[in-house]
Amino acid sequence: MTRLNCFFKLARRVAVYVPGTMGANTAANTSAETESTAALLSECFGGASSMPVSGYWMSAEHGLVTEKTTVVYANATEEDLAECLPRVITHCIGLLHGLQQEAIALEIDGALHLIDQKAALMYLSQESCAA
Repeated sequence: MTRLNCFFKLARRVAVYVPGTMGANTAANTSAETESTAALLSECFGGASSMPVSGYWMSAEHGLVTEKTTVVYANATEEDLAECLPRVITHCIGLLHGLQQEAIALEIDGALHLIDQKAALMYLSQESCAA
């Protein structure tokens, strides 16, 4: 394993789940949102990849929602993640509002963070968020 030290290491992983719906359950072409997400992650971290997935979540209003989702992800250094994370979060908030979602999923190193309207307001107003 020490031979791996010869190589540049990107130990952190960032993923944005771009919904395939407008609102909770109206199918939409979100290719522009996917492309803008890939462009941001590429600018911040040197490149990005994406993969289509089927997403399922429980909506209080609509019950089980099934949608085509695109996961856009990148690997990053600790320094680049610290520098760009605020831009990534702001982008997710833009997706939240622009696609009229209940929440946008942001994954950091395998931990899923759900950005909903309340969390977005707290973040943008720089209120303290509970741990």
